[in-house]
Amino acid sequence: MALKGEPKSTLYVGIDGGGSKCRAIVYSTTHGVLGDGLSGPANPFQDFELAIKSITEASMQAAIKVGFNYSDLGDMTAGIALAGVNIPSVFNAMQHWKSPFKQHLVLTDLHAACLGAHSGGDGAVIIAGTGSCGYASVNGQSLTIGAHGFPHGDKGSGAWIGLQAVEHCLLAMDQLGQDSILRQKIAADNPLDLVSKVSGQPPRFYARLAPLVFEAAEEGDVIAQNILQEAGDYLSQVGEKLLSLNPPKLTLIGGITARILPYLTSKVRNKITDAEHPPEIGAILYAQNKINADTQNRKTNDHSASG
Repeated sequence: MALKGEPKSTLYVGIDGGGSKCRAIVYSTTHGVLGDGLSGPANPFQDFELAIKSITEASMQAAIKVGFNYSDLGDMTAGIALAGVNIPSVFNAMQHWKSPFKQHLVLTDLHAACLGAHSGGDGAVIIAGTGSCGYASVNGQSLTIGAHGFPHGDKGSGAWIGLQAVEHCLLAMDQLGQDSILRQKIAADNPLDLVSKVSGQPPRFYARLAPLVFEAAEEGDVIAQNILQEAGDYLSQVGEKLLSLNPPKLTLIGGITARILPYLTSKVRNKITDAEHPPEIGAILYAQNKINADTQNRKTNDHSASG
């Protein structure tokens, strides 16, 4: 099956997977984005099987919108950008996954976000979604900050904000901290009940509590405001470290971007520009560049051998 005479070999699947959701697009080198899909969490460090399930589901949704079926994915190249693949063992597992695609190339969500935001050029990004991290690529030099995972990392993220809210509620209910609008919004009246609800929950569970913290802060809750200010201060530190490389542009990406922006320092906030493209496009740019480089290397090696 082809689109307007275009072979499927010129189609790409771009994937961006994180702690809460996975997005996929089918992309034509001549017609642009043809279809998109959205599924559940895709962080293979947290849950490998769930990640590949989400990747497949989102890709299928995107393909179906174009009129393709599952087997057609086998003619397409995929760029797969994921949280968690900065861990070498996880990266290797994803690289060797028997995917439904013709071939797939794996990169971090950070790298893809930066490539997409700056159309493949130099720049920096701060991710503030379920997790948090920073990445810059300038003149061939790259810098990664964070990406350590939840709960021991991801400070300033939606999941971290939610965890801080839970910790505050437990202290308040033990009368070791002041009561607040935030505790009322979390609907926490009994510490053991709250512990039973949150114990063992994944990062996305805590990230879903973050909007309540923003709401409480907007209603004047000092506890919520302090949590968000600490998050903003950390993300500002990340931004200032990235800016030390003098990237031409800095972009803030992620689910809490709009609401956390006022808590950043003016120095960082004033440097932030809109992303030119989403991470899914960045994943495709990476795949295209990698394939072109490999093709050029083969040609060079063949020429050397024949010479």
